[in-house]
Amino acid sequence: MGTFIVNTIKGHTANAKLTVDDTLEVTEISNLNGGIAVDTSAFTVADATGDVHTDGILDVDGAATLNTTLGVTGLSTLTGGVSTAAITATGLADLNGGIAVDTSNFTVSGTTGAVHTASDITVDGTVDGRDVAADGTKLDGIEALADVTDFDNVSAALAAATGAVAFNSQNITTIGTVDGRDIATDGTKLDGIEALADVTDFTNVNAALAAANATIDINSEDLSGVGDVTLDATKGITFGSGTKLDDYEEGTFTPALSNIGSGTYAAQVGFYTKIGNQVMCEIQVSMATLGTASGDVSITGLPFTTTAASGYQATGGALRAMSFAVNRLNMYASLASGPQRIAIRYDSGTTSGSESTLQHSDLGGTGTVIFNFSYKTDL
Repeated sequence: MGTFIVNTIKGHTANAKLTVDDTLEVTEISNLNGGIAVDTSAFTVADATGDVHTDGILDVDGAATLNTTLGVTGLSTLTGGVSTAAITATGLADLNGGIAVDTSNFTVSGTTGAVHTASDITVDGTVDGRDVAADGTKLDGIEALADVTDFDNVSAALAAATGAVAFNSQNITTIGTVDGRDIATDGTKLDGIEALADVTDFTNVNAALAAANATIDINSEDLSGVGDVTLDATKGITFGSGTKLDDYEEGTFTPALSNIGSGTYAAQVGFYTKIGNQVMCEIQVSMATLGTASGDVSITGLPFTTTAASGYQATGGALRAMSFAVNRLNMYASLASGPQRIAIRYDSGTTSGSESTLQHSDLGGTGTVIFNFSYKTDL
């Protein structure tokens, strides 16, 4: 059969079946104001390549499969929902109106794109087993309390904490002050003080002493916790008069007797204190046996050489003598000429001002001399 063309249909009702084996084209139909009732057992629309339009009601008793875009404009409510069949919609881009759906008869499954709606979504049940409304209420409460910019929240949290607050390695930045202090400004000051306060840095100490005009006022401070003060060998302490104290030493030495021969000692004791160029000695020498000791008695082994100043003489005070072989009066010690030594002298009594040097025979094998002696040195 060929093509059957109806250009105009007006006011006719077809009571019989119309079977077209080829193509039925209906043109110039602009409005179907009353709708078309189609017996689907007798009428099939298949392989449509164009759009199907209706301004009235489209009732579908069977399933409708849309493989392209379904554009629905102006729908706000489908009263009664879809009650007799399922709708499978593929490729839907926009639903510009609202759709009220009876969820017992309508299911959206297998969607791979986004679902958009311009209005609210109300869920009577749960989503993934969660009551979304209840969870939202909880979240609102957490949000209010979790505002760490709210001082009341932070203060309450710190008050409730019974242990230490650990910030790990995070930085803390303050907008205002802490106890009225700008921490950043104070930190900068502290860095400067720390650099200049290093007393192990000679440059810092030297600059401090120079700024102090080389004067250090200790006042009544307790320096017991301070370590030793060590001066360079060429440095010292200068007093107001300009005299510089550049040495202080304490120690021991071993005094010996000249001309001892085979004689032996019972004791040889020597202590000294050196302050500047002044040497003060405490000396004790005791004999055990005389042996071949003979001649003048003088003390050798001084801790420092005597000064080389021309004509210099030094004399000690009283000398104690014990267990001498003979009595000698008014004995004293004085620097002897020649090698660095102290001679033991006494008043011989023969003439006014006469003196003699003590001999080993006077000292005997068990004699002891004890005396203090002070002299100057160039060291």
